[in-house]
Amino acid sequence: QRDSYVLCMNSSALPLVSVVIPAYNAERYLRRTLESALAQTYSPFEVIVVDDGSTDQTPQIVRSFCEQDRRVVLLQKENGGVATARNLGIQHSHGELIAPLDSDDVWYPEKLAEQVKLMQQCDESVGLVYCWSRIIDDADRPIVDITHRYEGDVVDELMFSNFLGNGSCALIRRSCFDVVGWYNGATTPCEEWDMYLRIAERYHVRLVPKILVGYREVLTSLSA
Repeated sequence: QRDSYVLCMNSSALPLVSVVIPAYNAERYLRRTLESALAQTYSPFEVIVVDDGSTDQTPQIVRSFCEQDRRVVLLQKENGGVATARNLGIQHSHGELIAPLDSDDVWYPEKLAEQVKLMQQCDESVGLVYCWSRIIDDADRPIVDITHRYEGDVVDELMFSNFLGNGSCALIRRSCFDVVGWYNGATTPCEEWDMYLRIAERYHVRLVPKILVGYREVLTSLSA
């Protein structure tokens, strides 16, 4: 039934986007994250949540969404870190485009629509489209905006700083992973920066200059 549903989604003229959410003991914010993903104005997409050995209510929360929306899928594995969870989600995805989303961040409704629109205007030399982000607190209140403007060949800028700012702001061609490989757990908590660097070495990067991600910074986050 799942395969038939995916084939139906793939029949759309628009590219299927696979939203990949690694989750470890994410019960505090996961509902908000999933709601923001499912509220996207863009379609078609699937949401793959990878439970990385959680000991809280994370899998139960995801199952409640699965029961209500066939676009949501739960995968479970032993705890191995965010990189292995992201890799597993991508390996089980069906989309032409991959949209990573951290389990405590939120997307604003036009996030996927704006990025897919730009990606479709680009040739295969562009492997990644990112957007601006807003750092938010535990109650979704804004703290500061991340609004860099680097585009094209950005390797030098990325070597100096991860100007993308987080792991939830990128839309990546699936084919990039065939070329540059998977997320590297040895680089955690900077595995997304490492991935961005490897993509930028082979591809150009483009920007949607709009704040489309709420990037949550709390004391328990890896970034902290």
